[in-house]
Amino acid sequence: MANFYIFNTIGTLLVKCEEHKKTVMNCRALGILQSLNGRFYLSDLDSKGDGVKIRISLAYVETSVPSTVIPYVVQVFGALQWTNKPVIFTKIVQVLDTHTGVRLNEALKNIENSHLANFSL
Repeated sequence: MANFYIFNTIGTLLVKCEEHKKTVMNCRALGILQSLNGRFYLSDLDSKGDGVKIRISLAYVETSVPSTVIPYVVQVFGALQWTNKPVIFTKIVQVLDTHTGVRLNEALKNIENSHLANFSL
């Protein structure tokens, strides 16, 4: 059985997780993966500097992730869950070049906005 991952921005994921703390949601997100003090965080591609970040757990990733000394543009698929704070338990990490990541992010946002606009009618 295939899993369905819903695309959301990091800000939207944080809001959803705050509102539904007892619910585990499959999610898909694009952002910049970085390591801070031994922990992994994902921030929005649109954020500047100290933007909104969400914690990432790579415990369930089957393939190795490249060194995170340098931040990478990635697409992650996983389960969003509230522990003491929002955490994405990542199952798949796809490293993208910057150009591809930005284009994919814009395309997914446009698709999401189009479907949400049609849904409200």
